[in-house]
Amino acid sequence: MPSSKDAVSITRAKRSAEQASSPERSAKLIPQGSLQLYTHPSRGTFTPVMAQALRLAGQGTQVLIVQFLKGGINQGPENRLLLGSSLEWARCRLHRCIDTPQLDPEERVALDELWHFTQAAVGSGRYDLVVLDELSLAMKLGLIPEEEVLALIDQRPISMDMVITGPEMPDSLLERADLITQLRQRLRALEPTSSVSPSFSG
Repeated sequence: MPSSKDAVSITRAKRSAEQASSPERSAKLIPQGSLQLYTHPSRGTFTPVMAQALRLAGQGTQVLIVQFLKGGINQGPENRLLLGSSLEWARCRLHRCIDTPQLDPEERVALDELWHFTQAAVGSGRYDLVVLDELSLAMKLGLIPEEEVLALIDQRPISMDMVITGPEMPDSLLERADLITQLRQRLRALEPTSSVSPSFSG
């Protein structure tokens, strides 16, 4: 009986074989994208990931950032932020940040709307890099089905890089990941300050 790791390897092999047998592959080799996981115990600590996405977008890479659990005024897929011609940034159409499994009907509709947009966006092949912020937390809270997330990963265009962030990662994502990064906050000891006030000559 093949293990889940074997299933992942078979899926990747099939994707590579399908691309290799296509007419486009005979003319140009298509690089295979990676699945990257970034985890940290606290929320809102993934600034390096966002900075990297912005840098790549500035170089012409087509980037999509989706934040599933963060809301704001005038958000939602139809009001996603466009930065130049290379970066799109979408948030949930909510007035708060989600931190519990309990959603009212309006919030449930907003999250489903963003997830369906994400599925269509990934399947479109328009993007080189897709950042799915706190998707693993949405999975843990039971807000987005794990099997749908795995299907999104396995069926994405072969050249697409995908980044998933969150405080915890389920085994199913860890098994599929090409890169796993655990971000940590380093606490530095404060240096003693001098009691002498700085003087300025004028």
